[in-house]
Amino acid sequence: WGNGTYYINVKVDGVDSGTISLTGGATYYSNVDITRVLEQNINADSNLSSAGKSVEVKWTGTAYKIISNGNLSLIL
Repeated sequence: WGNGTYYINVKVDGVDSGTISLTGGATYYSNVDITRVLEQNINADSNLSSAGKSVEVKWTGTAYKIISNGNLSLIL
């Protein structure tokens, strides 16, 4: 991850998130660290949390998989 901030928007079970950010230049020692921060930041989004939505983020070895608390998933 370079310097700067990275922004994503996700849709979880039909609910759009606000803009979710990841700080570049932060110390991420592994892909597992990045999954933890992605999961925390997505679950902290007020649009999703107010709709009762949350996700789990997993590193598959080649991509980040975002799994909703429902039954939909997205691979980044």
